[in-house]
Amino acid sequence: DLTCVEQDEYIQAVNLLKQSGEYAKFVEVHYANRVFTHGRPLFFPWHRWFLWVFEKELQKVSKSCLTVPYWDSEQDAGDELNSSVLQADSFGSVQGIKQARCGNGICEIG
Repeated sequence: DLTCVEQDEYIQAVNLLKQSGEYAKFVEVHYANRVFTHGRPLFFPWHRWFLWVFEKELQKVSKSCLTVPYWDSEQDAGDELNSSVLQADSFGSVQGIKQARCGNGICEIG
């Protein structure tokens, strides 16, 4: 588990990436490669590489050696939506999501 300070530092670094426009590039790369990487043998190695590059960008903007947090989803298996990771006081809730990323724009869901 991250301390409150570690979580705040991580979120601040992500927000810096968003402000710089770099985060949107990561979203586009991930979206563009989903057909080649999701549900295929490349899933794990490609995402390891992708997260490594993302982590390096976070470190660059934060000027620190922070790392991408690891979520052991096995702890929440079968009840992921109630995970402590997916709560409003952590990394955000999936409950009540009104928008999702769709191609080059935002589309409404639910």
